[in-house]
Amino acid sequence: MKAKILEIAKLKHISSGGSCGTYFVDFIRTLKVTAAEFEEVITEMYNDEQIQIRPSINGFLVMHKTQSK
Repeated sequence: MKAKILEIAKLKHISSGGSCGTYFVDFIRTLKVTAAEFEEVITEMYNDEQIQIRPSINGFLVMHKTQSK
């Protein structure tokens, strides 16, 4: 599941030029997992600094982690 999350986040990063992320609910629907399962995996990935999570007006976004300059 982690590889698929990274793939989706990277594709969104490329298509938006790095300015958009993917909502939690879109991942849950795409991956066909429960919210609890997704939250467990995404928390682990965030703690391992594999992805970024940002608040937005409609919920939280998962974003591709970019290298700091």
